[in-house]
Amino acid sequence: MEAFDVIVRLLATLSIGVACGLLLKKTKFPAAYMVGAFVGVAAFNCATGSAFLPDGTRMGIQIVAGAFVGSIIVVLILKLGFDFASVPKQLKKICQLVAGCYLGTLFTFDELLSMGYLVLPVLVIVAGYTLNCFLCGWLESRLFGYGRREGMLIASPAGASDTALIIDDMGIANTDIAILQVIRATVVMTTFPQIVNIICFFIGG
Repeated sequence: MEAFDVIVRLLATLSIGVACGLLLKKTKFPAAYMVGAFVGVAAFNCATGSAFLPDGTRMGIQIVAGAFVGSIIVVLILKLGFDFASVPKQLKKICQLVAGCYLGTLFTFDELLSMGYLVLPVLVIVAGYTLNCFLCGWLESRLFGYGRREGMLIASPAGASDTALIIDDMGIANTDIAILQVIRATVVMTTFPQIVNIICFFIGG
């Protein structure tokens, strides 16, 4: 019975996510598959607490999207050396839908109730990220010849895998964006913890 319950929850989660993603796509909303699936599954999870996806789902999405440095290197070698590395477009759409479903499963009713105290911090973070996105995107565009959309996506705080899916959804065929996002993520993960520790050592906190 437990296995049957898991299967039912899995099918319900995917069905709701896919339906909402496809519905939002008709409105030409940016990253519609991912956003629609997220909103649908999040609402379902808040209402029932039954949304479910297996462990490792996020890992699978990231690998397909080429988010990790190792997979990016392999794909680049295949593309540059043999010119045959590619991911079917339908698979990319599936990844966007599943990514939205996965994010929706993380959103619970308790978190919804406790979000009141997060309103101001969220506004500050969004304002800061948005300003940085505009300024850095403008600099990338002026200095290196990227289009405005490309420059802003390069400077966006989204994860590398999410960005790879979003640029495909927006019809932007520039792999520099995903590569620069991977480099940014690598630098952040390898240097920021040390920088934070050094700063906190001297000023406290």
